[in-house]
Amino acid sequence: MTERPDGTDDSEGLGREAGPDFAAPGTPSAYGSGTPTPPVSPPPPQYQQYPPPGQPDPPLGQAAPPPQGARPPLSAGSPVPPPRSNRGLTLAIVGTVVVVLVLVVGAVALRNAFSGSSGAATDPAGQWTTPPREKTPPLNTEPEQHQGSGFTFTSPAGWKRADDWGDKNDGKIVDAAGNDITVYIFEPDDPRDRCRKELRSLEVWVPGEISELPDRKLDGKVAPGGQLLGEDTYQMRCASGPAGLYNISLQSHPDDIDATSAAFTAVLDSWTWR
Repeated sequence: MTERPDGTDDSEGLGREAGPDFAAPGTPSAYGSGTPTPPVSPPPPQYQQYPPPGQPDPPLGQAAPPPQGARPPLSAGSPVPPPRSNRGLTLAIVGTVVVVLVLVVGAVALRNAFSGSSGAATDPAGQWTTPPREKTPPLNTEPEQHQGSGFTFTSPAGWKRADDWGDKNDGKIVDAAGNDITVYIFEPDDPRDRCRKELRSLEVWVPGEISELPDRKLDGKVAPGGQLLGEDTYQMRCASGPAGLYNISLQSHPDDIDATSAAFTAVLDSWTWR
């Protein structure tokens, strides 16, 4: 048994050579205060960096620079930056849309206010309507007798024989404005039914209002008739004659209907069968 430095016996037989590290539990170490040293974290691994395409290799022992525009590598323990937000861009777009809507609504309200304060109509009379057609000077013609298949009639002054007389018709006269009175001969048919049928066929191409005209006689024969008021005005009379069913029809511009209707009546009054 040996004697320890503090005068006690070395009952465990460790001897002086055991040193202070073999002190009994709870005894302060001779090397320090006894507080444990925290572990040291190993450094982050270093990876080989290669230069971007098109750049020369760096000298030996020197790391390649990061690509242009790339973020520098984060060191251990550095905070990760938050992702960028598009909130600012969204607010800018929404604000632009709101401003445009406000400007449009304000312009419309301002225009309506000026229109209402002036007391004038938003569509002045005649602004969106077709101007009246100018009257065409009448033809310098005298009344003339015309003859066709089984009939004769006299055209009034200001009318003349049409250039297309007999072309898909059986007689035709025109005035200076292009209004015409035309004769068609069909197979024998009931005059009243035939006039109604012809007016309904016209209405397909010229939508309008159909009405019947009072009966009259055509050189002693009953000639019922009708009228179609549309983009153009049509009047017609139908009567049975020597060659079949005769249809005498007026086509007129609405502005000229007073003069053309009088000319149509003059033709019917002069009509004779032959």
